[in-house]
Formats: sequence, structure tokens, C-alpha cells
Amino acid sequence: MTRILACFLFATAAALLSSTWRTRILHVSDAVAERLSQWQFPSLLRHQRELQRLRRLDLELIDTLGEMVMGLEAGLSFEAVLDAYSERRPSVLGVEFRTFLDDVRLGMSRLRAIQGFESRNPTPAVRLFVSAVQQNSKLGAPLAATLRRQAETARRQRRQAVEENAAKISLKMVFPTIFCILPVLMVVIVGPAVIRLVDSLPK
Repeated sequence: MTRILACFLFATAAALLSSTWRTRILHVSDAVAERLSQWQFPSLLRHQRELQRLRRLDLELIDTLGEMVMGLEAGLSFEAVLDAYSERRPSVLGVEFRTFLDDVRLGMSRLRAIQGFESRNPTPAVRLFVSAVQQNSKLGAPLAATLRRQAETARRQRRQAVEENAAKISLKMVFPTIFCILPVLMVVIVGPAVIRLVDSLPK
């Protein structure tokens, strides 16, 4: 009897001790999770906003290439085209063009200013645009013709991306159709027939 009582007390103490340690561990883990969320959530939110800004800038730059080609072919300089665009559109790209022009007006060379533009906005469209400007500054390559080819390539890539996304929609609709729509249709169509069959069975 004493041995049974001792085993019972030992098991009770072990359970209480384990529950106490479990509570402490959960409390510590909750505190750590809360502290990590306090540290990481602002950075994650800022990172998400930066990605959205870069995405908008990339799309806007692709749409702007044709307008820049028209300005260059009309006889305007590269800086004049950027200045006209930034004055007319205070968008994300317009602000970046204004920053580039301010750097040039403060004495920075075009190459360094355009490299700063690329470092602030590391996107594929910006890299192609910056490479065209660098070739124009170093080699004297015709900027309008290069930007025209980039605009045609970007429009073709965007059209291909839209076609690929449209082709993926049919594949993505297979799973909702099988697991969500078909069961409801089976209930609506087969359900009344099953009910009539059950009612017709002899009782």
C-alpha cells in the first residue's frame, strides 16, 4: 500500500512538474514569437511595399519606352525627355527620373547617375534601360533605336506572359471544379433521384 501511494505521489508530482515546465516553455515561446513578430513584421511590410513599388515602376517604364522614343526622334535630348515626363507625371517613375536629373544638375556624370538609378531600382526593365543609356554614353549608339527594340521586346514578352497565364487558368480550374462544383452538382442532380428511390422502396 505504501509503495502504491508513493508511486501515485511520484506520478502526481511528475505531472505537475511537467505541466509547470510546459506552461513556462509555452510562455517563453509566445514571448519569443511576439518579439519576433514585432521585429520582423515592419521589415516584411516594408519589403512588400518595396516589391510593389518596383513592380509598378517596371510596368510604367515598359509603357514609357515608346513615348521616350518619340521624344528622342523628335530631336529632344535624353535629359529633356526625362524632364518632360517627370513634369507631366508625378508617378513612381517620374520621381526616379527627377532624382536622376537632380543628380546630373548637381555635377554628377550621366553614367554615375544612371548607375544610381539602377541601384535604387534593380528590376529587369531598368537594367535593360540602363544598359542602353550606358551604350549611348560610351559608344555613341543610337539611343532611340535601342529603346524602340527594347519596347518591342517588352511588349512581346508581356503578351507571351498574358498568354501563359491564360493557359494556366484552365489547369487551375480543374481542382475547384472537381472538389467544389462537381459534388454540389451531384447532390443537386442525383439527390432527388435517390430520395424518390428510397421513397419507392417497400417499407
